[in-house]
Amino acid sequence: MSDKNDFFNLDDILADFSSYSNNIINGEQPSQKPETPAKPAADSRRNSSSDFTASGYSQDDISFDSFLNSQQYKADKSVPEFSFDTVPSGRNSAPASFDFSQDNAPAFESPVFDFSDAPAARPVNASNPRTPAQPPRRPVRRNAQNPNQRSANAASADATVRAEFPRRNDVQRNPRHAAMPNAGADSTNVRPSQPGRYPQGQRHAAPAPASRPSSHAKAAPAVSQAKAYASSVIENRGLLGILGIVFSVISIFVLSWVFVNVHPDSGTAVGNALKSKVNMVEKFNNYANNAASDALGELAYIPKIYTIAEDVNVAPKPNPANFGSTTDPQVILKVIEDASALLGDQKVAFDPNANFIPGSEIKYYRDDTILAIAWKEDISGKCCSCAEVKIAHGSQIRRKVAGDTYSVGKRYYATDMAKECNAVVAINGDFYDFRPIGITVFQRELFRFNPGKLDSCHITANGDFLFTYADELTDEESTRQFIKDNDIIFSLSFGPILIDNGELRPVTGYPIGEVNTTYSRSAIGLLDNLHYMMMTVNYDVGYTTAATLNEIGGFMAGKGCQKAYALDGGQTSVLMMNGELVNHVDYGNERTMSDIIYFATAIPEEEAAK
Repeated sequence: MSDKNDFFNLDDILADFSSYSNNIINGEQPSQKPETPAKPAADSRRNSSSDFTASGYSQDDISFDSFLNSQQYKADKSVPEFSFDTVPSGRNSAPASFDFSQDNAPAFESPVFDFSDAPAARPVNASNPRTPAQPPRRPVRRNAQNPNQRSANAASADATVRAEFPRRNDVQRNPRHAAMPNAGADSTNVRPSQPGRYPQGQRHAAPAPASRPSSHAKAAPAVSQAKAYASSVIENRGLLGILGIVFSVISIFVLSWVFVNVHPDSGTAVGNALKSKVNMVEKFNNYANNAASDALGELAYIPKIYTIAEDVNVAPKPNPANFGSTTDPQVILKVIEDASALLGDQKVAFDPNANFIPGSEIKYYRDDTILAIAWKEDISGKCCSCAEVKIAHGSQIRRKVAGDTYSVGKRYYATDMAKECNAVVAINGDFYDFRPIGITVFQRELFRFNPGKLDSCHITANGDFLFTYADELTDEESTRQFIKDNDIIFSLSFGPILIDNGELRPVTGYPIGEVNTTYSRSAIGLLDNLHYMMMTVNYDVGYTTAATLNEIGGFMAGKGCQKAYALDGGQTSVLMMNGELVNHVDYGNERTMSDIIYFATAIPEEEAAK
């Protein structure tokens, strides 16, 4: 063919092939291939629908051109016989090449075209005679010796056409083919026959399709899946139920803890400041730490963390067995050594070589949360009563007011108040009820604002001392904000400030108290973090003079205080341990007063008894 786009007359071609086939059947060998018919006019092919119907066969343009090309190719060359194994395995692979020389050419087997059982001609679309109403069918080529079997050349030619014009994977187009037996890698390139597509016997028999499962067989997996799902749902519901119970228990515990520990003024304006300062995480960490300490026991030492609620008026009762007294300073050194875990790397102010007052005892108390040592010594010819205290938590430094509420007119003995609140060691306060001036803060609330010309000492929640000087706080609003911002629990208003940031401050004048006359004095100071010094200077047997403000300031500095503040003095000046007086009170009798400052153990009584 000179041009692969040439068109031929179908009737002439079929007649030539029919004659050609009859010669082969009668044993005659063709002398030459049929001549190629002349190209007809284009209109004769395009407009004649009778040519298609009279032959009993129809073909669309693409399939028909492919068919003609393959037949022309076979007429020119003898096609070798090969199996499907020679078909390229990949859809995009190039077709296999063959040697068609005369020496290698195999015996030629002429195909026979049998149109006897071809399907009836299809109706033609009246509006477009070239468009058939049904999909076209392909011609069937038969073997001359066995009409019921397709020739190998036909099969190979068909495979070649498929390789040259690959089509979509039949397994993807029809998933049922994936289950067919013997569906190897090549089966994706050679589409298996489908029942009903070709006339019976014209194609090789299609493998019997796998038997379809019955409706009961289909339902069985669904039922088993439903049962498995229901079982998983039941298990998940059970797990969710357990988690819900655990969550409920935790919620009840948290609510109970909040009810017991949150400050009762949490609904007030001042209580809101408290609420913002309460550290819930710290509380739970302490609980977890103590639980771990109990669980490990002697296997590992984990110190427990204890705190005292701010709003309670009575601290935990100290263990009586932990109190002691001695006249031998070496015993105290052993007590200090036993408190090394509490002290850490801090040094104590207690000096075993001090000039102790003859006949006086050294008193002490020690547990895991507090170390307290009280003694009397001569400093520069003055009788000084001292108490050194180290605590574990800032909540252990506290203020006790008469009647447990701020009021005017209520006064108790200091020793009675110390016993009532379970103080380990205590000292008198500022006696706020004696004079109507100063700044009074109690349990974070500002009760009095009349600073006058007084210095104030504010105790924060972490046990630190925060000083404000006279005229530094000028109005109530800014003072309340100052209390909130600095987490102040209570304040003292007497003074003056004796030591600030390690510097001794000389006192030349002060609105209250006798500055330059000897007088019984009281002072409280800060040695280190949560480490305190309390001191009184009193008249005693053999000591007929007391001290000035500058003298007691010097004594506190000599003990190593970084901060120190003067408290009310005179007959109010008292120092107590375990509810008993350490110093000698003026005139030998206590006076009633409005408040004391005390240090307490944080270990609950039930644990202290263990």
